[in-house]
Amino acid sequence: MFKSALSGAAFAAMLLYAGAASAATYDFNASGPSVSQLTNVAPTSGSGPSIPTITVTPGASGIFNFGGALITQNANGLGVNGRPDTNPGNIDGFPVFSSEFLTVTFGWAINLISFNLGAVDGNDHFDISINSGAFTNSQTALASNLVGLNNVTSFTVRASGTAFVDGLGNDDFTLRAIQVAPVPVPAAFGLLAMALGGLGLARRGRKAA
Repeated sequence: MFKSALSGAAFAAMLLYAGAASAATYDFNASGPSVSQLTNVAPTSGSGPSIPTITVTPGASGIFNFGGALITQNANGLGVNGRPDTNPGNIDGFPVFSSEFLTVTFGWAINLISFNLGAVDGNDHFDISINSGAFTNSQTALASNLVGLNNVTSFTVRASGTAFVDGLGNDDFTLRAIQVAPVPVPAAFGLLAMALGGLGLARRGRKAA
């Protein structure tokens, strides 16, 4: 009976560990209507009870963005229409002294592995804020942006540039995908070690008998 309990504990610990190690992806590379917010968005792959749904909220700042912001959806990913907007399909910093952004909020804290930006070139940059903290400015908008942070409940990505046209400083891109995983559960490692140790002692006792 003791051995069965230990085996069950080991199995449960392995399940916890496997759940903590599994990753999920939210893809946004499909066309759709312009909306004021995306809610209860489930992952497109790797879904499970340990992976939350997300909410995506748009925003736009600056004297030229006075109509409220909308999320646009196209094959490149999510963009922001600052209303008025010369490029509503992208997150951009045009016109001058303006900036568009998207905030992604998770149902609970996760490990933010990375996110992908679309419609980018070598002149595009972005700013990112984690959990409503200070922005890390002017990151190169590469195809895959590694983050690798635990206990992330939200992040905001915005365009850095405020110059005239793309290629001369104006940054524009889309949010194409987000990769996350559950925050590792330390208890799972302790439970697994205790269960395996107990199984080892039980086996040694059986041999001695």
